[in-house]
Amino acid sequence: MKCCVCDSANVSRLGAVGSKPGAVTSDSALIQHTVIVWRCAQCGHLQKFHGDEDWRVIGEIYQHYAGHRLSGGREQLVFPPGLPPRPRSYHALEQCLPNLPARGALLDYGAGDGAVLKSAGKLLTDWRLYALDITDKFREEILRLPGVVAFTSGDPAPLPAKHFDLIVLWHTLEHVPRPSNMLRTFHQWLKPDGQVLIQVPDVVRNPYDLGVVDHVSHFTNATLRLCARNAGFEIVTDGHLWTHNCLSLLLGRAGAVSESAPEPSGDVVSSNPFEWLNAQIQYFVARVGDGAYSIFGTGMASLLLAAQLPGTPHCFLDEDDQRVGGKIDGIPILRPQESSATMPIVMPFLAETSRAIAKRLTARFPDLKSELFLHPG
Repeated sequence: MKCCVCDSANVSRLGAVGSKPGAVTSDSALIQHTVIVWRCAQCGHLQKFHGDEDWRVIGEIYQHYAGHRLSGGREQLVFPPGLPPRPRSYHALEQCLPNLPARGALLDYGAGDGAVLKSAGKLLTDWRLYALDITDKFREEILRLPGVVAFTSGDPAPLPAKHFDLIVLWHTLEHVPRPSNMLRTFHQWLKPDGQVLIQVPDVVRNPYDLGVVDHVSHFTNATLRLCARNAGFEIVTDGHLWTHNCLSLLLGRAGAVSESAPEPSGDVVSSNPFEWLNAQIQYFVARVGDGAYSIFGTGMASLLLAAQLPGTPHCFLDEDDQRVGGKIDGIPILRPQESSATMPIVMPFLAETSRAIAKRLTARFPDLKSELFLHPG
């Protein structure tokens, strides 16, 4: 086995996430499956080496994939300081506008349900938008979006050579066994001054991503930059701050970028995300015991804990009214104020974030006592 980023054979098995077969899919479903994480001693990249059974399970996930299933097909929102909430792809594309031409051609590589293309249609009104995806599932919906001129499924070979000013790879690269190889193929479709926009989960700020069964790579800023440079790209803009738990990079060809964007400092919450995550899980296992409990939030972290903690959570708690009233594997999603006044609330966040949320909720809802909120540290 070799590292999927730097190709080193010096990789070591860290072990399983959690203490029982329980994981989450990237389209927010619980799954009974053991996740094993490996680390490259050369570059530090955290990754999975899937066997035949893993790929069989992942194939079933993709066959029935339902992106944004908990939000009715709506993309996740971000909440930038001083700006109204907006879809995270809209915010990232907006930050890239100063580096993009007024007119051009964009390829959404791995278009899914068209979230990126919806944002691009609003921001890049004089651009031609192209979609590529492995299936035809959303072909008709995507072709009806403003600005979309073509949809390609399966083999990317028919894409026009040297045609695109921007290729967007949105929450796709983490699924790919050889990510640098994928990026390297983009040179054939990009114009000489064309660029690539990538967003992937940030394992440093969200170690819970290690429990997503169909994510192969778990990038840090350093390993994502290494992956890009190995593919012949350089960093135009580092969007580390655009999304609180994701990495975003705008890339250009190595010879066309005069000065690489500096690597951001700070925001390192865990020097060893794997150890941090397993310690977090064990803390909650000990605190919950055999009793009833609820879990705050309906993101990947909350779902992973639901798969790892004893028994089944009584409910999930969420402040998003568009998620309230739904269910995850039969478990209801309630508003925080609908929680029992005696039931512990598991908080799958960093301690500082957990305390801030608990403080805000106890101020709004007196029945929610601070001692109900479980968070380490």
